Amino acid sequence: MKNNNRLFLMCGAAFSGKTTLSKKLAEIINYSRISFDEINEKKGFLPGDDIPQIEWAKTSEEAILQLKNELKRNNNVIVDDTFCFKFLRDNFKSVADQYGYQTVIIFIDISEEEVRKRITENRIKKNRSDISDAVLESHLKVFEKPGSDEKVMTFNSEKDEINNWLNKFCSEYLNT
Repeated sequence: MKNNNRLFLMCGAAFSGKTTLSKKLAEIINYSRISFDEINEKKGFLPGDDIPQIEWAKTSEEAILQLKNELKRNNNVIVDDTFCFKFLRDNFKSVADQYGYQTVIIFIDISEEEVRKRITENRIKKNRSDISDAVLESHLKVFEKPGSDEKVMTFNSEKDEINNWLNKFCSEYLNT
């Protein structure tokens, strides 16, 4: 495996800051970025919609195809999704393994209270599509945090200062 071939999987609850962090990372480290939300938006779904499971499966398949294309071109990649299920993270890791890429999960750690606070603020400002309370509660109930068997770097969006975290990230993953 080449040391510089990496796949980063963003993992965290809705409204945790995954998209903000993944965009900033992709820009700083010049990685390709694949977004489940962007794939869904092309299909007419907005982030937070109650999207049927069959559509989520299709979105995942499209993201895997995009990932394979990026890996064939020897590009490093960040995938932006909640990755709330371990089997989804494992599916993407399996693809990365086939191409000799190391997979690292960037887990956005956030309390459920902070998620709810951000959603309330969003509803007041209306600066992002909404998520229904039922969809949020279902999402939080089934969310599977990364385990000890997964390579994880954690960003605590309530405590970590983003620039300090980015410096730590870059020293750990870009200077090896």
